Amino acid sequence: MFGHDRRSCHLVLQENDDDCTAEDLYRIAMNNYQRHCYLNGQWVAAGGAGHTVPSPKMEYFIKKTPFELACENKCKVIHEDTCCICMEELGEKNTATTPCGHQFHFGCLAQHCDLKTTCPTCRAVIRPEHKKKDINLPSANNIASFAARAATAMVPTIANLTEDTDQAAMFTEVIVSVVHQASRALVDGIRSQNEA
Repeated sequence: MFGHDRRSCHLVLQENDDDCTAEDLYRIAMNNYQRHCYLNGQWVAAGGAGHTVPSPKMEYFIKKTPFELACENKCKVIHEDTCCICMEELGEKNTATTPCGHQFHFGCLAQHCDLKTTCPTCRAVIRPEHKKKDINLPSANNIASFAARAATAMVPTIANLTEDTDQAAMFTEVIVSVVHQASRALVDGIRSQNEA
């Protein structure tokens, strides 16, 4: 009667524009809701039965990540007899359940999650993507000078333990080498984790 049909319903949102923010979609929905209330009032005044629609809420338009959607999954836990990763029997202990309801050995699922972010059974997202961060890591020269400074702070303590200067120098060199290798391994581990 007032140009309101299923094909041109003003309550249907056009979501093909990816540049729309949640606020834009909410504003469009509120405009459409107000238009619906106006058309509904005209329909009731003309003798129609009327049709009420709930007002839009902001939380409907906030886009959720696939991980958040998987965590909201209301499906029940699917009890499995075997772990589909290692094909061994699942016990009562050492099992992990994904947000999508599938069960695996905890260790198997942890290894799988190191490589992929999805469930091995249904491919639902079970781990959010880790965003790579720009990390300013120390250079090899900075690590070497840090190791030398750490060892020189310990020279008086080493000198008190032994009177032999050659032995004290050897201990100092060993400490510098150990601190340098440990610091270098730590920095390399952080770099490789961030790049993975």
